[in-house]
Amino acid sequence: MESYDVGSFISDTSKFGVKGVKKVVKVFVIFFVINIIAIIVALCYKILMPALYVFLIAVLFTSLALYITYKSVFKLSVAHFYQYASPLFKKVSDSLVEKCMDVPVSELQTKNQAISKAVDVGKIVTETYGKKVPKAGKKAIAYMVNRIPIVPIITELKDETGNFENREEVKDLAYLKIDAYIKKEILGTKPAMVYIVLLINIVIQIVVIFYFVQS
Repeated sequence: MESYDVGSFISDTSKFGVKGVKKVVKVFVIFFVINIIAIIVALCYKILMPALYVFLIAVLFTSLALYITYKSVFKLSVAHFYQYASPLFKKVSDSLVEKCMDVPVSELQTKNQAISKAVDVGKIVTETYGKKVPKAGKKAIAYMVNRIPIVPIITELKDETGNFENREEVKDLAYLKIDAYIKKEILGTKPAMVYIVLLINIVIQIVVIFYFVQS
């Protein structure tokens, strides 16, 4: 597991933050330009009502695109933090497993959220690195912990191992599964929805303008 170096993390986080801001600004500029063109076209045809519709559509889709971009940047920032905090998250994983081991499988099924909330992320972070971890790092850990299906993972491990006699082995196996789940399901890359939103935005603007011009 990689070690957590606060200095490197803060330095890289500053660079990452700048990239994130640039990404948000880029999306805003693209949508602004596209929609300004649509509004100008509508006004050139002297169709005031369509221009109003075009403006409302512009506001709606630009806001949606910025929201999607913000969520994307946040997810990337969580992934950025995770690459530095593997040892820390191993302790979080161990704590989750410990809280599951003595609970009967029949009772586990209804306790996934309760178990996740029972883990004191802030305390584990402080015990591991003192108060050096930024608040954003703690938020990233909490974001991941709340999305881990710890009960299915523990149930699967119980079926595979037959028992929890060797607790350290179970913890290591659980961490591997949790780590794989986080990287694939929580931090895995997905198609950029913002481009789909842009395409829909353009199509709707064209349809609205064409409809009123032909009327």
